[in-house]
Amino acid sequence: MPDDLPDAFLLEPMPHDEAAAWLKNKPAVSREVFDALLPELRARAIVVTGIEDAAVVGEIRDILAELLQGMEWEKAKKQLVEKLGPWIGDDATGDAQKSREARAELLLRTHGFQAYQVTQHAVMRRQEDVFPFWQYLSSGDEKVRPAHAALNEVVAPAGSKFWHDHSPPWQWGCRCRKVPLLPEEVDELKAEDARKPPEAQRVLEGSALRLAEDGRLDRGPAQQFDIRSDRMRGKPTGYVFDPDSLALPLDQLETRYDPQTWAEFKTAMQGAFIEAGLSAWQWLLNNQPNP
Repeated sequence: MPDDLPDAFLLEPMPHDEAAAWLKNKPAVSREVFDALLPELRARAIVVTGIEDAAVVGEIRDILAELLQGMEWEKAKKQLVEKLGPWIGDDATGDAQKSREARAELLLRTHGFQAYQVTQHAVMRRQEDVFPFWQYLSSGDEKVRPAHAALNEVVAPAGSKFWHDHSPPWQWGCRCRKVPLLPEEVDELKAEDARKPPEAQRVLEGSALRLAEDGRLDRGPAQQFDIRSDRMRGKPTGYVFDPDSLALPLDQLETRYDPQTWAEFKTAMQGAFIEAGLSAWQWLLNNQPNP
């Protein structure tokens, strides 16, 4: 495993089998189908830009799932590079191998973290009455993006809408994570930060929390960070990862949209196919989250 990954990535209490099963259940879809999915649903499917063969995408998905079942990182990466070979990079330029390795790293990091965080998030939701606060933790190295580094150690209530757009990995390649905190632990953080200016305190409350929920983080003079997710920026095909939305059945998801938007989405899904005889709409109906 690379040194820049957090220790918790493949260690207990991570639910390995559950995370692997969630990932293996993702259908390999075309870019057309993926882009037609509502933003909240895109994390339920897998697409690999540049690869048009669904069978190859499915093989890539299975390799990613094996990582969560104990396959060594470098072995998984090597297998992915081999699968990407015919599709990614131009051998004539001499940079093809680097392109494939970079893509393999991105796939491993994004889908591996995503599967872990989906299952870990479910555990944290079930324990919310005991751990009512969550803390954001970055990887703490020079590769962390400024907005993600600024969020390091920030604490927000588990019920805050902040987590709908900032549950790691909330952007491509994000290596951050979140951990649950007891009320006593939050009180300790508040006591430690009592003499710091409001913008330097780790526990977000009041106006500071509302700003963060709206995609802005105030860390002091000349330290105003734009932390809007792609969804908050209104990017129609941007990266969206909201574990809570992934747990919504279709009838509840429908309430988030106006009738015309939902009807257009349903029509598009009924006309798109995951495989012969299985429309994207039927796939969604067949794979409703457990209540």
